[in-house]
Amino acid sequence: MNGDVEAMLFEIANRAQELKARGAALEAEDVLPGDVVDWMVANRFFKLFVPRALGGAELRLSEGVQIIEALAGVEGNLGWQAQIGSGGGYFVPSFAREVAERVYADPRAVIAGSGAPLGQAKPVPGGYVVSGRWSYASGAQYATLFTANCVLPDGRIRAMAFLPEQVRLIRDWNALGMRATSSWTMEVEEVFVPEELSFVTGEWKWDPGSPVYRVPFDLFATACVGAVLIGLARAFFEEVGGDGRDEAEPFRRLFFTAVAHLETLQAKGALDEAEHRHIGWMMRHAASRSRELVLRAMPVLGMRAIKPGERVSRILRDLLTAGQHYALR
Repeated sequence: MNGDVEAMLFEIANRAQELKARGAALEAEDVLPGDVVDWMVANRFFKLFVPRALGGAELRLSEGVQIIEALAGVEGNLGWQAQIGSGGGYFVPSFAREVAERVYADPRAVIAGSGAPLGQAKPVPGGYVVSGRWSYASGAQYATLFTANCVLPDGRIRAMAFLPEQVRLIRDWNALGMRATSSWTMEVEEVFVPEELSFVTGEWKWDPGSPVYRVPFDLFATACVGAVLIGLARAFFEEVGGDGRDEAEPFRRLFFTAVAHLETLQAKGALDEAEHRHIGWMMRHAASRSRELVLRAMPVLGMRAIKPGERVSRILRDLLTAGQHYALR
């Protein structure tokens, strides 16, 4: 196993009891406390896939999802924020190299944003004038850059990157679970975005050398979001005991097997359309069946399943909330 992965897993296990004990406080505060953000930054949990040259951990996808699953197994909000923040690392080659260095080299660099094409971008000399409003920008609390998809006048979709001072944040996240993810609405009005801070997801301007960037974005997103559900399901059955954990384990293995298979095919250049669909199905199926097993176990828990102060209730609500993500449909 990669030494960085071992060190990260050890650090997560070392802090697990403390972080579990703070779960209710995280939910009540609805943001991550500063010391928790500092811990995430120090351990590069927001930069799992960013190249080492830019201060990241430069993990393979199969390694990164292990970290995301482990964090989610301790506290759902942390797993979600790690996968969102690290997901922003996928855009490293979408920026010119010198721009990527500016965007990612800061140890505290984190991207928040939205993939929904809900903005309008008008080309102007040197860039674009952009207006739009996007919901669910997880990590907005501490983001150093915001990205969002916009529609150009000719109908093409292009992502735009905004500086924090260009963005109006609306603190409106009030969902069933994942309460401390600062998944707020972001809004911009007639802001200028230079050409160098716009990109098309999946298009490269340079090669950082990591195989993770060769993974199709939809499969990358499904793997990262799915790892959160797998971790939450594992945490649920560890909390309640019984036979559910044994029933859930095969789906956990299926999920990680699918991610490993994806990497193998990608390395061989053998990821054709049929394999692409099949691997996506395997990951979604593993996450979906894990969720079904949790829901099937709910009745035997009685009031524990719905009392806000119970950890098992927070896990359940986080799992239901994360399961609504489009990547798992």
